[in-house]
Order: sequence, then structure tokens, then C-alpha cells
Amino acid sequence: MLQPQKSLFDPMLTARILWVALSFSTLLYGFVLYSAGKVSGVFIPQNDLAPIEMAALAMNFVALLVLSFHKNKVVPQKDFQKKITGYILCWALNESIAIFGFAAVFTSESGNAFFYVTNLAVALTSNVFTFPRK
Repeated sequence: MLQPQKSLFDPMLTARILWVALSFSTLLYGFVLYSAGKVSGVFIPQNDLAPIEMAALAMNFVALLVLSFHKNKVVPQKDFQKKITGYILCWALNESIAIFGFAAVFTSESGNAFFYVTNLAVALTSNVFTFPRK
């Protein structure tokens, strides 16, 4: 009698590899800013904000949306493949938070990394809460 073959595809392992790659890429944006000479310091802005800077700060509220959507849901391993799309959407939103901070610093003339640092902290914190676990 033929035995059913065990699948070589482990969706949990794939999701964890993707999580590590996306979390690392948010850190890589800071390296790019530093290498390009765009960062002169981190200080709270005192003057009017540019539209991209306001958008970068507003993106931090997207993290609240992500966390309220996810709410530390632990998905059983057998059902994980059905839920992986939700994880990927959460990580994409977290990545966009970091990208907005990156764009705000890259386009500014002041070299203030405040927007990237705040968005990086929010994105990484949100990524930690959406780590795929059993």
C-alpha cells in the first residue's frame, strides 16, 4: 500500500525566513542613509514639517492598524498556510512605515534622522508582535 508522502514545504519556516529578511531590510535603510551622508543627527524638529515628514509620522498609526488586525493571534501549524497572507500583509505595512521614514530623511535638507528612527522603532516593534509562532 502506498504511504502518503510528507510535504517538503514548511510554511512556518518560509514565513520566518521572510520575517527575518523584511526586518533586516528595515535596518538596511538606515545604513543607506548613513552611507549616503544624509544623516547629521537625531533631534526633534522645531519648525514646520514638510508634507513627506508629516506623512512619515502619520504612517506610525498604520502600525496600530496592523497590531489591531493581528492581536497576537497564534495560528496552529496545520492552519498556518491558510493564514500566511495576513502575516505577509502585516509585514508589508510595517515595511512601508520604515520606507516613509527613509524617504522623509532622504529628501530633507536638514539631515535629521528623527523620522527614520521613530518609524524604524515602530516598524520593528510591530514586526516583533507579528512574528510567526506555533
